[in-house]
Amino acid sequence: YAIARRSIRYEGLQSLVVGPLYFPPGGRTNRWHSPTARRYFSIMPAPLLDAPPREPRPCRIDGITRRLVYAFALIPIIPATSMAAMTLLEPAFPSASFDELRYFQLVFSSLVVLAAILIWRKAVVWTLGRRWLTALVSLIPFVQVAVNLPLWHGTGGCDPTEEILRMGQHQIGIGVWIWLLIWVWWGWEKVNMMKSVDSFAMAARITPLAKRVTMSIGMIPFLVGVFLLGGETAKHFVPLLWYGGYSGNAPELVGLASMLIAAFVTWLLVWRTAVTWSRSVRWRTLSTWLVFVAAPLIALFLLSNRSLSWAETIAVCLTLIGWGLWMAWTMQIWPMKPEALAVDPMGPTCLKCGYSLRGLRATRCPECGDEPTLDELWMAQSLA
Repeated sequence: YAIARRSIRYEGLQSLVVGPLYFPPGGRTNRWHSPTARRYFSIMPAPLLDAPPREPRPCRIDGITRRLVYAFALIPIIPATSMAAMTLLEPAFPSASFDELRYFQLVFSSLVVLAAILIWRKAVVWTLGRRWLTALVSLIPFVQVAVNLPLWHGTGGCDPTEEILRMGQHQIGIGVWIWLLIWVWWGWEKVNMMKSVDSFAMAARITPLAKRVTMSIGMIPFLVGVFLLGGETAKHFVPLLWYGGYSGNAPELVGLASMLIAAFVTWLLVWRTAVTWSRSVRWRTLSTWLVFVAAPLIALFLLSNRSLSWAETIAVCLTLIGWGLWMAWTMQIWPMKPEALAVDPMGPTCLKCGYSLRGLRATRCPECGDEPTLDELWMAQSLA
């Protein structure tokens, strides 16, 4: 609510309960006009003693932002749904080749591929090449389900090594699939958008900024996989890490360190071309990472060979909190290039027939005669 309060239009009981939190008594009387509505429709706040303000037209959030919110909403929905399906499918269809984890991965992969296509289908120009590459790339989340083998085998019995490796491999595959899908949809084939105007006239325009936010979402499963694989790799190949005096949770610490280093690298790779880099920007980026992330992580390794479980827990929490603070802080200190924030230059199109209005001095369509307002034309370019 703290983030969205300035763009919400309150009605009825909501205006009495929630509205005063933003519009205090004696302040602005036009509580129905959010800053977004005023910006889009040029509706200015009415003075205190003027006539009641006119009712603004509904203001929808733009299509790309709405899709990004849907993608974030899937982060808890898909794992929870997959776990529920795993619990139901395993006893209903017992099989020697399908265990609970394999059912989980099958449902997870199916849901994430289907949800991605349903959410973003209207923001993609579907050429023949994109259709084939989308189908080919969408097989990646199912590779682990089909192969169902870990990178190496554990000792058997109650050793969870194989399950952890299979889960880590699957999550890394999901992250790689998201990045490849972004490349296929918006970075691989440079087509003339005006040729597809009939099917793309009302489609959402993906922006470079939205592409980078979507790539950041792909970091989540990738980093989970790095954490799982990093810990098991340390346990299997570097046993001296904990036999040399460290506690039994050293593999988890190595996995955490691997995840944080991978997060640092991937975050810079995602945003590197959008930032105007200078010596001071580089120094502030690195120094804040050392303070927020590296320092608690080093303290965690120093505490791991002592009997201070509470201190280790605090250090883990501070490390993860510092990671989140560092990512948020980079958005404050990084000067973005103007072209990284701009909408792709595709030009407006007629809302009725899809004719290109690019280069015209008025909004009247020379093809069908429809004449929308500037507000309607502008909103149509970002709504789907």
